[in-house]
Amino acid sequence: MNDMTTRRFDGCAPAVRDAQAFLHRNADSLSGILLLAGGEYARDVFRETQRILDEEFAPDAGQLGRLFKAMKVILMEAAHMPSDQIAALRWHGARVSDLAGRFPS
Repeated sequence: MNDMTTRRFDGCAPAVRDAQAFLHRNADSLSGILLLAGGEYARDVFRETQRILDEEFAPDAGQLGRLFKAMKVILMEAAHMPSDQIAALRWHGARVSDLAGRFPS
């Protein structure tokens, strides 16, 4: 990475790469669980996160932190989930929480 990219990541290049890999592997399931947990707002947060990671040369680490933290809150506050989705909610929640903690707010 060049110096400009490193500055834009605010030292979060490993977290950005991990977030890209996580979304690459789990986009469909995360999008689905977010929709169940938080409706269209949650899906919009997911799509914005995906857009930033897919389209930007040097994603803004602060913006990614805010988006992952928003997804974390949505998953933590999920109520009335179908019983067959509880394990998926917990798994995705743990991964999103880990990623959220690696970015600045």
